[in-house]
Amino acid sequence: MSVEIRSNEQHFTGMRYFPPSSDLEGQTPADYTLNFCNLNVDTPWDLQALSKERDRSYRGGRFAAGYYITDHFGSPAYLVTRESHYWVYAADFEAMLWPYFVKLLLTIHSMKLGLLHLKAASIAVDGAGILLVGRGEAARQFY
Repeated sequence: MSVEIRSNEQHFTGMRYFPPSSDLEGQTPADYTLNFCNLNVDTPWDLQALSKERDRSYRGGRFAAGYYITDHFGSPAYLVTRESHYWVYAADFEAMLWPYFVKLLLTIHSMKLGLLHLKAASIAVDGAGILLVGRGEAARQFY
Protein backbone atom coordinates (compact mmCIF):
# COMPACT_ATOMS: atom_id res chain seq x y z
CA MET A 1 0.00 0.00 0.00
CA SER A 2 1.31 3.46 -0.81
CA VAL A 3 0.06 6.78 0.50
CA GLU A 4 0.92 10.22 -0.81
CA ILE A 5 0.79 12.90 1.88
CA ARG A 6 0.53 16.51 0.79
CA SER A 7 0.27 19.78 2.68
CA ASN A 8 0.26 23.48 1.97
CA GLU A 9 2.62 23.90 4.97
CA GLN A 10 6.19 24.42 3.83
CA HIS A 11 7.52 22.09 6.56
CA PHE A 12 4.66 19.73 7.36
CA THR A 13 5.36 18.40 10.86
CA GLY A 14 3.24 15.30 10.25
CA MET A 15 6.03 13.85 8.11
CA ARG A 16 8.12 13.24 11.23
CA TYR A 17 6.17 10.00 11.68
CA PHE A 18 7.70 8.58 8.51
CA PRO A 19 11.32 7.84 7.59
CA PRO A 20 12.89 9.93 4.80
CA SER A 21 13.22 6.79 2.68
CA SER A 22 9.44 6.60 2.51
CA ASP A 23 9.42 9.28 -0.20
CA LEU A 24 8.17 7.51 -3.34
CA GLU A 25 8.20 10.50 -5.67
CA GLY A 26 8.16 9.44 -9.30
CA GLN A 27 6.69 6.02 -8.50
CA THR A 28 3.34 4.74 -9.71
CA PRO A 29 0.28 6.63 -8.43
CA ALA A 30 -0.37 6.14 -4.72
CA ASP A 31 -3.21 3.97 -3.51
CA TYR A 32 -4.38 6.82 -1.27
CA THR A 33 -3.77 10.56 -1.19
CA LEU A 34 -4.01 12.64 1.99
CA ASN A 35 -4.16 16.41 1.52
CA PHE A 36 -3.71 18.49 4.68
CA CYS A 37 -4.69 22.11 4.05
CA ASN A 38 -3.77 24.44 6.90
CA LEU A 39 -6.40 27.16 7.22
CA ASN A 40 -3.73 29.54 8.54
CA VAL A 41 -1.74 29.27 5.30
CA ASP A 42 -2.83 30.69 1.94
CA THR A 43 -5.60 32.66 3.64
CA PRO A 44 -8.38 33.58 3.50
CA TRP A 45 -10.28 30.30 3.14
CA ASP A 46 -14.00 30.33 2.39
CA LEU A 47 -15.29 28.45 5.44
CA GLN A 48 -18.89 28.52 4.21
CA ALA A 49 -17.85 26.79 0.98
CA LEU A 50 -15.80 24.22 2.93
CA SER A 51 -18.77 23.58 5.20
CA LYS A 52 -20.95 22.89 2.16
CA GLU A 53 -18.34 20.57 0.59
CA ARG A 54 -17.46 18.59 3.71
CA ASP A 55 -18.49 14.96 4.05
CA ARG A 56 -22.04 14.48 5.32
CA SER A 57 -20.99 11.22 6.94
CA TYR A 58 -20.88 10.63 10.67
CA ARG A 59 -17.09 11.12 10.63
CA GLY A 60 -17.40 14.33 8.60
CA GLY A 61 -19.80 15.70 11.20
CA ARG A 62 -17.51 14.72 14.07
CA PHE A 63 -14.53 16.41 12.39
CA ALA A 64 -16.63 19.56 11.92
CA ALA A 65 -17.38 19.49 15.66
CA GLY A 66 -13.66 19.19 16.50
CA TYR A 67 -13.94 15.56 17.62
CA TYR A 68 -11.68 13.43 15.45
CA ILE A 69 -11.60 10.00 17.09
CA THR A 70 -11.74 8.57 20.63
CA ASP A 71 -9.93 11.10 22.84
CA HIS A 72 -8.54 13.32 20.07
CA PHE A 73 -10.14 16.76 20.03
CA GLY A 74 -9.30 20.08 18.43
CA SER A 75 -10.68 22.93 16.42
CA PRO A 76 -13.32 22.24 13.76
CA ALA A 77 -11.99 20.54 10.64
CA TYR A 78 -13.53 20.01 7.25
CA LEU A 79 -13.16 16.46 5.90
CA VAL A 80 -13.72 15.94 2.18
CA THR A 81 -13.47 12.41 0.75
CA ARG A 82 -13.53 11.48 -2.92
CA GLU A 83 -12.86 7.76 -3.36
CA SER A 84 -9.24 7.21 -2.25
CA HIS A 85 -8.45 10.94 -1.91
CA TYR A 86 -8.91 12.74 1.38
CA TRP A 87 -8.71 16.47 2.06
CA VAL A 88 -8.65 17.92 5.55
CA TYR A 89 -8.96 21.65 6.09
CA ALA A 90 -7.94 22.59 9.63
CA ALA A 91 -5.44 24.58 11.67
CA ASP A 92 -3.63 21.60 13.25
CA PHE A 93 -3.33 18.00 12.08
CA GLU A 94 -1.53 16.41 15.03
CA ALA A 95 -4.66 14.70 16.39
CA MET A 96 -5.66 13.39 12.94
CA LEU A 97 -2.78 12.08 10.86
CA TRP A 98 -1.64 9.15 12.96
CA PRO A 99 -4.62 8.59 15.30
CA TYR A 100 -7.18 8.56 12.49
CA PHE A 101 -5.81 8.41 8.94
CA VAL A 102 -2.88 6.01 9.29
CA LYS A 103 -4.97 3.58 11.31
CA LEU A 104 -7.94 3.96 8.92
CA LEU A 105 -5.82 3.20 5.86
CA LEU A 106 -4.11 0.24 7.54
CA THR A 107 -7.52 -1.17 8.46
CA ILE A 108 -8.89 -0.69 4.93
CA HIS A 109 -5.77 -2.28 3.43
CA SER A 110 -5.97 -5.23 5.82
CA MET A 111 -9.63 -5.80 5.00
CA LYS A 112 -8.90 -5.76 1.24
CA LEU A 113 -6.30 -8.49 1.79
CA GLY A 114 -8.51 -10.51 4.12
CA LEU A 115 -6.26 -9.78 7.09
CA LEU A 116 -6.96 -8.54 10.59
CA HIS A 117 -5.53 -5.18 11.69
CA LEU A 118 -5.07 -5.05 15.46
CA LYS A 119 -4.41 -2.04 17.61
CA ALA A 120 -2.06 -3.42 20.20
CA ALA A 121 1.12 -2.86 22.16
CA SER A 122 3.68 -5.26 23.52
CA ILE A 123 6.26 -5.28 26.27
CA ALA A 124 8.94 -7.71 27.36
CA VAL A 125 9.10 -8.89 30.97
CA ASP A 126 11.99 -11.16 31.96
CA GLY A 127 12.53 -12.12 28.32
CA ALA A 128 8.90 -13.06 27.71
CA GLY A 129 6.61 -11.01 25.49
CA ILE A 130 3.23 -9.73 26.60
CA LEU A 131 0.70 -8.47 24.08
CA LEU A 132 -1.78 -5.81 25.24
CA VAL A 133 -4.85 -5.49 23.03
CA GLY A 134 -7.55 -2.89 23.53
CA ARG A 135 -8.25 0.80 23.67
CA GLY A 136 -5.33 2.97 24.69
CA GLU A 137 -7.13 4.19 27.79
CA ALA A 138 -7.45 0.63 29.11
CA ALA A 139 -3.67 0.14 29.04
CA ARG A 140 -3.09 3.40 30.95
CA GLN A 141 -5.20 2.13 33.87
CA PHE A 142 -2.43 -0.33 34.80
CA TYR A 143 -0.05 2.49 35.74
